[in-house]
Amino acid sequence: VVHGIEQQGKEIKRRRVAEDERLTREEEKLEEKEQQREIMRVRLKMFLCEEGRCLTLDVGGEKFVTTKDTLLAVPDTLFTALLSGNFAVDKTPEGHIMLDRDPTHFSYILNYLRGTRENPNANPPLFSLKGLPLHAAHHLAQEAEFYGLSSL
Repeated sequence: VVHGIEQQGKEIKRRRVAEDERLTREEEKLEEKEQQREIMRVRLKMFLCEEGRCLTLDVGGEKFVTTKDTLLAVPDTLFTALLSGNFAVDKTPEGHIMLDRDPTHFSYILNYLRGTRENPNANPPLFSLKGLPLHAAHHLAQEAEFYGLSSL
């Protein structure tokens, strides 16, 4: 009888240990899912146009929608000056910020800023000009200089 009780006790202990291990694994899975949700929430926030965060730029007649965070990703640029409130900004009748520049390569400028905003310490930078023809790269360099993006 004593031996049977000892066996039952060992079985109960084994089941409790197994259940504790299962619960620990479940907790770890829940924590991982919560971390993934937080990462996704942060990523989505970058793309959601909450009140006052998004703006439209009219570059040479072409519209570009972005966020203030993107334009402010690199300090001491034309964009930080434009959004500082210290300067008069030309706007279209629709209220878009107007930049009288060639829009051909402006998407490269925005993509550079987006990559900088998302990964400010990336080394090497996440931005690449691979495959861009030399004349286009030269034009982009001129535009980058105009916008104060010497790091581009």
